[in-house]
Amino acid sequence: TMPDRAWGNPKDIALLPDGNLLVCDTHYGRVLKMSPAGKRLAQWGGTGPEPGNFQGPLGCAVDARAGVVYIADYALSDYGGRVLKFSLAGRFLKSWGQFGEQPGEFRRPSGAAVAPDGTVYVADAVNHRIQQFDAEGRLLNRFGRFGDAPGDLRYPYDLACDAAGRVYVVEFDGHR
Repeated sequence: TMPDRAWGNPKDIALLPDGNLLVCDTHYGRVLKMSPAGKRLAQWGGTGPEPGNFQGPLGCAVDARAGVVYIADYALSDYGGRVLKFSLAGRFLKSWGQFGEQPGEFRRPSGAAVAPDGTVYVADAVNHRIQQFDAEGRLLNRFGRFGDAPGDLRYPYDLACDAAGRVYVVEFDGHR
């Protein structure tokens, strides 16, 4: 059970290398480290624009090899719409992005995934695209646009990478 439930709305979960879980507790603006039995072990960040805090963490991805976690933080204002990078111990390392439509900017980043080579993919839902970054947040590529044709996207909400580096995307409005 989540420690606070009045606003409840955990949106994503990831397995940490130590066997514990990382939960994006979206409406409380924080990320929780929890045991598999549901015990709250730590809290990463809180709500606010300060480094290491969130507006609404929606997606998390663990890169166990590099010892880091990426959190997709959505925005409805000027301080969200970014990706935050933490150590596995929960120490804030850096963030990148801002609210907007330009390359490297986000409108509701909702999911994150790490490819075997350490590349970070982010589902940029309202911009109807996937953005690809290196581990330091430098934009490498972006793909997708609003539509129904092959390769088009309609509100991509989450994604995953397999061992071969292929990217799988789920859409809200495209039903694919």
